[in-house]
Amino acid sequence: MTHHALYRKPYLPDSYFPIIIRRVRYTVQGPICDSHWHEQIEILYFVEADAVVECNFNDIKVKSRDIIYINSNELHRIYNPGGKALEYYCIAFDPSLIQSSFFDSINSKYIVPIENNQILFKNRISDDPTVSRYISEMIWEAETNEEGYEIAVKAYVYLLLVCLLRSHKKAVLSKKESRIRSNNLDCLNKVIVYIEEHYNERLTVNQLARYAGMSTSNLHLLFKKASGKTITDYINQVRIQNADRLLRNSDMNISEIATAVGVDDSNYFTKLFKKYKKIAPSQIRKAEGTGA
Repeated sequence: MTHHALYRKPYLPDSYFPIIIRRVRYTVQGPICDSHWHEQIEILYFVEADAVVECNFNDIKVKSRDIIYINSNELHRIYNPGGKALEYYCIAFDPSLIQSSFFDSINSKYIVPIENNQILFKNRISDDPTVSRYISEMIWEAETNEEGYEIAVKAYVYLLLVCLLRSHKKAVLSKKESRIRSNNLDCLNKVIVYIEEHYNERLTVNQLARYAGMSTSNLHLLFKKASGKTITDYINQVRIQNADRLLRNSDMNISEIATAVGVDDSNYFTKLFKKYKKIAPSQIRKAEGTGA
């Protein structure tokens, strides 16, 4: 992928041991991190959760003890819909952690295809005690920092990959398929960035297709295949998400908020809001204790 507006590289302080394991606690309603992607592999282990993780536009509702695997270059974000206590471990590592210093059959058969998105794993892993145990051991080693913990962490990463290869593969792509997937993701990334930067303006599919350098029919198909949503649906979701933020954190009235997010008709805005949030904007404003 070449478009960098959504690119966010995890902070890996030790280039010779490129992995970070950190605990995250969050109690505020809303996004924990916005949509982004990176080459690094990321694993989320939810200790206490009522959250949503979006991977390539697909919303995954997670509960306690769920594990989310985020493939390299996969667009994702984390959202706390209810503002309840949320606790999870984030494990992010660069593929160089598991590469050999010399090119062997393990590298060519497994590591390189994982790094190049030829082997893709399922995003959600539930009720797999072996995977959970390896992740728990990895966390324990990182937190205790006993002598040799780096060796143990790396060993558990390898064991984890074995479990994923045997039980949680989503797809195995050819080099050509992987290249097409990467190009498609790059195109989608470009369109998404444009939508998120211009949601308050009038947007049309024709306009977005021209910006992406493709036909409207191809953009429709690509977007629908990747996300399960239409482009219009995604635009509306972005608008309503921003409207929700303004309802909770600004003094603007509902009509002003509707205009601010690109919806000129306040009645239509209310319909859209109720469709996506299952609640009227006036009810949110009332709950926040501010006027309409």
